[in-house]
Amino acid sequence: MAPLKECPRVLLQKLFITSLLGAGCLAVGAGYYFAARDTVFLALSGALFVGCVYRCYSLYRLIAGKHYCVTEGVCTGITPKPLRRYRSVRLMDAEGLETTLLLDKRTRVKFGFHYRIYFKQDPRPRFGSEYLDTALSGDCFLGMEELGEFSAPDDSDAAMAKDDK
Repeated sequence: MAPLKECPRVLLQKLFITSLLGAGCLAVGAGYYFAARDTVFLALSGALFVGCVYRCYSLYRLIAGKHYCVTEGVCTGITPKPLRRYRSVRLMDAEGLETTLLLDKRTRVKFGFHYRIYFKQDPRPRFGSEYLDTALSGDCFLGMEELGEFSAPDDSDAAMAKDDK
């Protein structure tokens, strides 16, 4: 459990919600089984529970081994892709390097905000096709933290403080 102490909050939250979802499915299945004696529903909820346990285990191994990448920067552009389930998001880091990411359209990203985004380290080969690469790496996105709105250090504030003295 020591790796969970230094785990990013977003990944810990994903682990907690996945385990809670699995336990909830099993509890509902067991409750319905005792009420209606429906063994098929109990078996299906048990299968969901086993799937959630496997997902939690693989997420824990990912966290413990630190097999994830972190991309951090300010959102400088959002380009929707027509007829696709994703959009192109450009982030600029502190050194001025720009990174383009393909994120699901349901991921809420705002222009001018600072983000930290977590991905699985993906050993799969890239094919050069944006659509094919996105389809094959669909489960690589782990989570995102919004670190607040970006505000550039303003020299006029320092000059005004100097004038007040």
